[in-house]
Amino acid sequence: MSRRPNNILRRLFNRRRRRPTSAADGTGAIYIIRERVLANGCWVLKIGMTKNLGRRMKEHRRNCPNLNRRLWRFKGVGFRRRVEALFHLAVESICVDRPRTSCPFCHRRHLEIFVLTPHQILNGLLPLFARLS
Repeated sequence: MSRRPNNILRRLFNRRRRRPTSAADGTGAIYIIRERVLANGCWVLKIGMTKNLGRRMKEHRRNCPNLNRRLWRFKGVGFRRRVEALFHLAVESICVDRPRTSCPFCHRRHLEIFVLTPHQILNGLLPLFARLS
């Protein structure tokens, strides 16, 4: 699946934002992993959430032998599932692509992958990330 049109993303974002928070949703962290840098300078990023960042990073290393993977940013949040869902939609609205292709390292299809230019990272992703709570 590639990037969806902005009008669809806006509708999904507004619908998700209006939903009440779940009692099962709790504190945790939103993280951004730089999976690799493409030849054209774009970054391939994985955005996810976890209750335990150390454990989650070990799982990533065990499941996919990508030696280029680097934890780039993480931030503690109050309602990790809700914040992650809204953040995914916001990042998708500014990204170049949201590829669903096989990973060159493990040949699986990873989810929550976004491709952004350096300009999109500096002027879109970082300001969005700074506003997470």
